[in-house]
Amino acid sequence: MSVGGVCAICGADLAGDSKQARRVVAAVAEFAASIGIDEGAICTACAGGAVPSPCVSRCSLDAAKVRCRSCGRTLDQIQAWSSMSIAERCRVRLRLRGGSGAGGEPRVR
Repeated sequence: MSVGGVCAICGADLAGDSKQARRVVAAVAEFAASIGIDEGAICTACAGGAVPSPCVSRCSLDAAKVRCRSCGRTLDQIQAWSSMSIAERCRVRLRLRGGSGAGGEPRVR
């Protein structure tokens, strides 16, 4: 079964993303359920816990030197990415996409 649209967490294109024999790790399932995201709207990579870094390899800090203009993450988020839990990575990606609700961190351009 193939689906369309974009991943609710990372924004990856879901066209051609096969949902057959896919495993959703517990941390992602719990995170998705806690904010009302259907598991079918999550790409295979995120569902498997391999939430991709938003880094686009064009780092440029904002005027306050707090946030990357390219990926939108704060310096603290960039430094902590490799040690973040799956749920924390999902939260960061969702905030960067503008789907965090209250307290979201808008992307800086």
